[in-house]
Amino acid sequence: MPRLKKGSPEAKAWGEEMKAKRAANKEETAGGIPQNPSSITGPGPEPISVPPKDESETVAVKKSFLEELQKTLESNQKDIQLLKSVADKRALARYYERNRKEVPPVVRVRTLDIRDVAGNAITKIVMGWRTIKDEVFKDPRSQKWVEEQIVEILFQDGKTQQMTLLDFNRRFQHIRCNRVGTITDETTKQMALKLMRLDNGEELVIGVQFVN
Repeated sequence: MPRLKKGSPEAKAWGEEMKAKRAANKEETAGGIPQNPSSITGPGPEPISVPPKDESETVAVKKSFLEELQKTLESNQKDIQLLKSVADKRALARYYERNRKEVPPVVRVRTLDIRDVAGNAITKIVMGWRTIKDEVFKDPRSQKWVEEQIVEILFQDGKTQQMTLLDFNRRFQHIRCNRVGTITDETTKQMALKLMRLDNGEELVIGVQFVN
């Protein structure tokens, strides 16, 4: 290239050309790092493989907590079984017969001390009772309202006796019996209890409404 004279038009033109080239090179590169990676050919970086996340988790708990949880689940299962089984009284009786240990074990039966014809006191077991008179009236002498309730009591020997409800409630006593089973009448669907006296082992069958 011929030597250009400083200040000449040719030198100025050459200087402007060089300045433009340097500016273009500066835009292409900044600190040695290409500004437009797409202009560089060659293999790109390999993708990094990330292992899949394990969704399963392990939680440490005390053995006593697991045992208590298992007991609760078993109890709930029994409650569900009971609800499904007791659609009627007959089903309830069958359920209690199969699960006798879960039935309340002890019930109370009423007794009355009765005088026989000779005047001797005899303790009789009450098998049931029914109301035969239930009236409310105004006493003509005292002008007070009076309630008269008469019940007929059925004893174990098949005999009956009538007395006021108030007298019956004052006089009866209890004996304790083990509950050993249930019986359901096929016609009336009423349920009775099979009992065993705790004092002498005697077996009784009495309607469920006449205990306790």
